[in-house]
Amino acid sequence: MPFSAFGPSYLLNHLSSIQGTFIRLRFHDINDLMKARKELQPIVKRNIEREKEQQSHPELVVLKRTTSSNSTSDLIVDGLSNANVAEKQIDGIIELREFDVPYHIRVYIDLKINVGLWYGILGQSNSGPQNQLLLKLDLIEQLEPIIFAFDIECTKIPLKFPSAASDQIMMISYMIDTQGYLIINYEISSQDIDDFEYTPNEEYPDHFHVFNQPNEFELIKRFFNHIIDVKPHIY
Repeated sequence: MPFSAFGPSYLLNHLSSIQGTFIRLRFHDINDLMKARKELQPIVKRNIEREKEQQSHPELVVLKRTTSSNSTSDLIVDGLSNANVAEKQIDGIIELREFDVPYHIRVYIDLKINVGLWYGILGQSNSGPQNQLLLKLDLIEQLEPIIFAFDIECTKIPLKFPSAASDQIMMISYMIDTQGYLIINYEISSQDIDDFEYTPNEEYPDHFHVFNQPNEFELIKRFFNHIIDVKPHIY
């Protein structure tokens, strides 16, 4: 049961350098972990309630520390001897951590297994060293996903949300990677719109290709046909 230092969760500022000492328990399987949790949780609850009561009524605190003449400290609890005090140390457990982390997540954390990477497993015999994970960098390739972003503009009554019963789609603007497109409903615009350039800053230059469609139905049809043709990976 190694000791580990962590920042206590009850501190007002968890980013401070103040740390507390924790006992780390390791188990052979999930069943042992669940048994330990079942035994410790009521103890922790009892200890927390006792601490709250002591804070509310400090005159009831019976735990005190005395220093003997030889500079060694004896812990006295209601007159109990040091041997009996050793059995009372469990009263100092006021918090449980990471007992609810699923087993497979615990494995990922401990073995530093990350998504998007390939690993090989080198097995060993029971008497030999533990299994090893080998990161295969030669299998990693940079993905080039097709990114699709869109915005739909509708007609509407002032200060109202668009209604499917009475309002129409007037235009759909969208981008596929770095190429921009605009589909116009000619029934609303009443005139064709030419291709144009939209460059909000030099870092993001863009040219928009415009499709002028005769009505809302053809606008929607053009939009979905383009999606089917391109097959974006990310919307």
